[in-house]
Amino acid sequence: MYEIRTKWISLYWQDIFIAGMTTTQRSESINSFFDGFVNAQTPLDEFVILYGKALSARRNAGESEDFKTLNSIANFYTGHLIERHAGEVYTRAVFNTFQAELRESDSMLAERIRDGSDYAKYAICNHVVVFGKNYTEDGEPYAMCSCKKFEREGVLYCHILKIF
Repeated sequence: MYEIRTKWISLYWQDIFIAGMTTTQRSESINSFFDGFVNAQTPLDEFVILYGKALSARRNAGESEDFKTLNSIANFYTGHLIERHAGEVYTRAVFNTFQAELRESDSMLAERIRDGSDYAKYAICNHVVVFGKNYTEDGEPYAMCSCKKFEREGVLYCHILKIF
């Protein structure tokens, strides 16, 4: 069972938002956060000061990304309204990820599954996308895919974009 864990472990993480990072990437991200600021020999009193500097550097990087987003115009792949909206709300880095998913959705085939339910269901690349209205929250439309990539990574992706 342990040797085939890569085939079953993702099932337990489908509904948890992890921003598309693996456990190795999260560990590397924490390490890179401190790169250039602290090392194994840093005393605790210096660590506190250097941690503040690392945090400040991270904030500056985020502000730089925000500046790029606010002061540049996204390059659009299509004239679709959902792409235009994504260009307005996502940072440029996330928007580039979104566009790659949008391009990939063009090459997919979607087949409507008619099962008599109130929801529209589609089969796309061995996944099922359900599109309907959320009856618990003012009838807002929603889409959900069996691969749960949106729930894990937070960016609309090819299966759902194909239906939209």
